[in-house]
Amino acid sequence: MVGEGVIAVVPSFLIESAVYNAPTRHFIHDTWTARVEAVLAHIYTGTTTDDCISSKDWLEVNRVKYLFADGQSWSRETANTFALQAWRYVGFGS
Repeated sequence: MVGEGVIAVVPSFLIESAVYNAPTRHFIHDTWTARVEAVLAHIYTGTTTDDCISSKDWLEVNRVKYLFADGQSWSRETANTFALQAWRYVGFGS
């Protein structure tokens, strides 16, 4: 996506941690397409606004600190933009 100019570089640790915070039920769909769709939707809806209760409690994959804590080199908006652009890139919708 970066190489094609679809999105700016997003830290892989942010993506990994956002996916880590998706509920298990999103990973038990019958197809990979359905799994990716469910996880991207979860990341997008969970990061839409600062008032999203769920993303306030998201942890880094190492469980050391909150994913969107002050002082991080990324923001909730970064994750939201990534999820939306990835959603569009794989063809789930506009």
